[in-house]
Amino acid sequence: MNDLLSLINSYRILLGAIALLILTTVVIYKFWNQVSFFWLRIWSAMPVVGKIARASKDCDSFDRQSGWFSSEQYLCNQFNPHLEKLVRGDPDFFIQCKRYLDKVQETGRRHLPFFGWVLIVAMVFVEAMGFSYVLAGWTIPGASEALQQQGAIGIAFLISTLLVYLTHKTGHEIHKNRLIGKAHAWSNNRTEKLIPNNNVNLDDLGPQHNNKIDDDAPNYEQLINRLDTNGKVSKGWGITAVTALFIVAIAIGATYVRGQALDEMLSSQQISSSAGGGDYVDPYSDSALPDELSQIQQDADQTTQQSIVDHQRKGGWGTFIVLACIFVFLQIMGIMLGFFTGFAGKESSRARKNIGNFQNSDEFRAYHERKRNQVIHISQNHLSTLQKKMLNRARRESVDGETVKLLQRAGERTFQTFVNEKEEESLDDHLRGHARQQKIARAHQDEASHAPVGPEAVASEKAAAASDAREHDEHAARQAAIRQKLEAERAEKEASAQASTAQASAGHDDQDARRAAIRKRLEAEKAEKEAAKRKTQDELDAEYEAQLRREMGLDDSRSSS
Repeated sequence: MNDLLSLINSYRILLGAIALLILTTVVIYKFWNQVSFFWLRIWSAMPVVGKIARASKDCDSFDRQSGWFSSEQYLCNQFNPHLEKLVRGDPDFFIQCKRYLDKVQETGRRHLPFFGWVLIVAMVFVEAMGFSYVLAGWTIPGASEALQQQGAIGIAFLISTLLVYLTHKTGHEIHKNRLIGKAHAWSNNRTEKLIPNNNVNLDDLGPQHNNKIDDDAPNYEQLINRLDTNGKVSKGWGITAVTALFIVAIAIGATYVRGQALDEMLSSQQISSSAGGGDYVDPYSDSALPDELSQIQQDADQTTQQSIVDHQRKGGWGTFIVLACIFVFLQIMGIMLGFFTGFAGKESSRARKNIGNFQNSDEFRAYHERKRNQVIHISQNHLSTLQKKMLNRARRESVDGETVKLLQRAGERTFQTFVNEKEEESLDDHLRGHARQQKIARAHQDEASHAPVGPEAVASEKAAAASDAREHDEHAARQAAIRQKLEAERAEKEASAQASTAQASAGHDDQDARRAAIRKRLEAEKAEKEAAKRKTQDELDAEYEAQLRREMGLDDSRSSS
């Protein structure tokens, strides 16, 4: 241990740099999406050599078929992948992720956290260092002490890496075999073969998730559909066997090498003691002892020395056996960590990652909508900057008026519009590919069948044609529903943007609007008062006219009587 500490102290600067590099690499890998998006923003906004500065030079390449400038498409294509990497805030997708884990019996499982990895790696590394130094002496014979120490660190790193990987994979294999055994136990009374449906996944095909296609199937089929199994849907113990063989080989081999090193050390001590012992001479005597007494003393010394060596050998072997047991139990702990963490389902890890720490679908939707809106807003700002630079360059270089008008109408070409167009194209391609695959499969079935032409064949053909027509109608209906969904989403986005713009612009006119409303209300009250006043005056004039009619004898009712 002192040698290891002195080695670490000697190379502390190099080891610190390596540790910092590893830590930086891990952080960048874990947050690569955020890091790459941040770097894209910086690189796009840089003057002269930035993406916007270089793309703004191309201001006269308008594609009438797509309705975009090539430089606008270039910049949008740079930002669009970062939006596609984000999960859609669809509450139904959140529910399907939870149902996927429920069906594969992995609800509540998680990956081994980072600090768990650090702990298990450190423990295995320390254990490996215990015998790697001995192995280095035999691996690098004749090397210096410093070189053997460096070799010991390298051997410990290799052995610990292999052990951590194999034990974790073994735990996963045991967990997967447990799920397969559970499925077989649930389906003991089945009459049909257990065949997985490989079409089950979390991809969204229009209004229907593939995770829903086996909702009505038995629980054991739902479980097997989400596991990557062999053709017989049987358990596999390959990784477990390799891991067990490796652990036993390392434990026995390291113990044997330690024992041989101990025997070598004890034999060297014995030889040194025998060579330096010679004839026994009493330092307090004037003359040497007789040969008989000298021989007796030598035999007693050899017996004592042999007893000491035997005790050292027994103690060393006992220590090595204890260390081997500790090593084995440490690997068993690594296997248990792999058994209780991680996933066996083909897309369970993705489902767990999408669910995250959200408590319900509303939190899931709000978070991802905020993330998507943030990316869309940042991308739109860069696109607007590009469009302004293109317009200014077009005016300076006296580009034709039609191009200038197209650049002035840049508000029609937003990043949200580009994303919607890409999603529609991708959806159309996917649906066309799906329909093409179904058509090819039906063609192969028709070629494989050579039934004679008869009433049954005609009826079968009519049924197949009706099925094709029904399938075509369902396909068209799904496509129309998807288009309607996307159109509604785009309309909602545009309405939200217009509302926010109107709200921002209305903020400056709130006081004038209130004054106008008050003025309008006062004018209405004044008009009501004037109308009431005119009504009262008309009533008085009518009464006065009636009284004059009675006095002048012009009242029709009185004359008729």
